[in-house]
Amino acid sequence: MKFRCPREVWVRGISAVQNAVGSPISNPIVENILVSCEGQKVSFFATNLTLAIRCEREVDVEEEGSIVLPTKVIIGLVRDLPVGEVTFECSETDVVIRCGRFHGKMKGQLGEQFPPFMPSIEGKTWSIPAETLRGAIRRTIFATSTEKSRFELDGIKIDFREGKTFFVATDGRRLAQVAYDNADSSIDSLGCLIPTKTMAELLSSLPEEGEAQVVASERRVLVTCGDLTVASNLLTDKFPPYEKIIPKDARFTATISRESLLDMVKRVSDLADLETSLVILELDKGTLRIHGERAEVGGRGEEDLEVEYDGDPMELRYNYRFLIDVLKILDTEKVMIELWDESRPGVLRGLGTENYLYVLMPMRRPEESDRESE
Repeated sequence: MKFRCPREVWVRGISAVQNAVGSPISNPIVENILVSCEGQKVSFFATNLTLAIRCEREVDVEEEGSIVLPTKVIIGLVRDLPVGEVTFECSETDVVIRCGRFHGKMKGQLGEQFPPFMPSIEGKTWSIPAETLRGAIRRTIFATSTEKSRFELDGIKIDFREGKTFFVATDGRRLAQVAYDNADSSIDSLGCLIPTKTMAELLSSLPEEGEAQVVASERRVLVTCGDLTVASNLLTDKFPPYEKIIPKDARFTATISRESLLDMVKRVSDLADLETSLVILELDKGTLRIHGERAEVGGRGEEDLEVEYDGDPMELRYNYRFLIDVLKILDTEKVMIELWDESRPGVLRGLGTENYLYVLMPMRRPEESDRESE
């Protein structure tokens, strides 16, 4: 095999697939990356046997073939290559790489030993702009669960119903939902639960522009966009009935400057309890006070802010990490918090944004936890 291409082709190809590299426990060869040439294209491919990523680019191919390269070595080498044209060639398992004045060689493994990439599946098909898909993932992925005991929440649920496409994630203490209009009635009632890791790779590797083509079957999903193809197993869909979790018809609303609220929460969190991550928001007509305490250093932080609120006085107990997560990803000037009472979840939205909401469960008061343990 022999081909020539700019260094940028290698940088894009390796960075796009490297996080799909598998563990040697399942199959030793999948801890490597497959590089292959066919026609006038080079393909970079990695898999952990549940997630597979392929990146294809057009190059100057002199001889077709394939080789399996050690992941850590090729990542480091590609990162450090000088800018310019890269000449890559191999004979059997002997590899030679040239770029500028650099000349390197290494040993690879025969490409025939690598698991094949399955480029197509049977299932429902739809398309979505890459920018829209990235935005939906970015605004929901942080709310997925990282607890191994809650594997059914370690993914983003995609739902098609009522002429809309919903992206939903929850860890049981908060819920993030994005909704887009969808004119394709043929995929109504379709739903799939895509693993967090798969969504994270799409977020980092999807091309900046173009249309993503998505095919979902009962067990697998395939996403193709530009030079990238991602195939993944789906999670068993035991996602909770999230529609019932979202409160409706708020009694009160508070409108607050997003940046001011984010900065306040950050400052108070520096002196809040590290174990519970608790901050208390006290709302009264026209004002918001946030405070938190860290007993081990005798610390307490508090700050006031003028807000648009004319409801009943309310004391809200929230995890400051969950507040910071959502305030960082929103891009509106102001946010709106919809409230019912101190014990029910609040709903946070960007002011004027109809397609996104964030449900946040309040933290229990100490006396409530004591009563439950009795």
